[in-house]
Amino acid sequence: GLFDSLPDTKDLTLDNVTVISETTAAGALAGQLTGTSYSGITVSNASISGVGFIGGMIGWGNFLLPIDFSGCQLLNPHISLFGSGSASVGGIGGYVGGSNVTVSGTTVSGLNAEGVTGAGSYIGGLFGETESDVEIRESTVTEITIYRDVYIGAITGKIYSTSDVKLVNNRVSAVVLEDGVKTIVPLTASGEIEESDTNIDWNEVSAVTSKLQTIYNGHFYEVFTTNVDITWNEAKASCEAKNGHLVTITSAGENSAVAGIVNQFAESAWLGAYRTACYGHDRGPHNFAWVTGEEWVYSNWSSGEPNDHHTHQGKCEDCLHMYSNGLWNDYQYDHTNMRGYVCEWDSLQSYLNYLTMNAE
Repeated sequence: GLFDSLPDTKDLTLDNVTVISETTAAGALAGQLTGTSYSGITVSNASISGVGFIGGMIGWGNFLLPIDFSGCQLLNPHISLFGSGSASVGGIGGYVGGSNVTVSGTTVSGLNAEGVTGAGSYIGGLFGETESDVEIRESTVTEITIYRDVYIGAITGKIYSTSDVKLVNNRVSAVVLEDGVKTIVPLTASGEIEESDTNIDWNEVSAVTSKLQTIYNGHFYEVFTTNVDITWNEAKASCEAKNGHLVTITSAGENSAVAGIVNQFAESAWLGAYRTACYGHDRGPHNFAWVTGEEWVYSNWSSGEPNDHHTHQGKCEDCLHMYSNGLWNDYQYDHTNMRGYVCEWDSLQSYLNYLTMNAE
């Protein structure tokens, strides 16, 4: 990428980086590390092709000194092989060794390793292979796209017997592409462990099966599900507390992007629209408004909707939700069987602010 070797680095942002390397270690920032501290680094939408050890940030890190990653964001790295064979791939790096490695407040989201299919490959949310003591705190790994015929793990694809791995309050979920179909699986301990005496406390991993992100036209989206009923107002407040808002949809392309994550996690989900008037003669499709004040220029109503069907007890169907097929329906704001909602962030910075809230 930018460097052959990377010294201590902080507060660096890269976007839309393309790296094509025939060397054994490749990353959007560097092939290898020479420092011990890396903080506040954001790499988004990088495309890396290499051989051997490939990472969204670095290819290889193997030193006697400790290595610390804090507050780093690796968003949508796309990794493939230059040539054929096996590879070790991770959101941060393909391989990491050293005396110990610490990762805190770091997010890897949207790692796409569809281009790594060789038998014997190792793919992990953070690292392809780990050969050191590792401590990972307050970090998120989500939406990984890979093939199932490789060694995989939410944290690392392979852990050597000399490693002691400690995980504290992390969020883990993933999408795995299997036979051309995306499925949701928690990737906690499914990577290869070389020896049984490796000490891993997987009890500190929180499997986030209710969350998936997507990006459309520079906006960021997440669908959340709960195990209890949630009203429209509660969903709206939840998104705003995350520095975003309930999703607003203004085109067929955006609707398709949002439907693509709703149908993997929820039967239906709240959207960010409400009726401007519940009673009177106009209860049709034209008296809805978006929470952001955006112009109402697109709709995707299910057949016969909106119909304001439940008007008993002084209530009308005054809010909007999406079915898993992408069609819309009007619903009462406090309907008792809604357990999903979609949040939207209008910029990369607002989304990063949300991702780093808990880490701070």
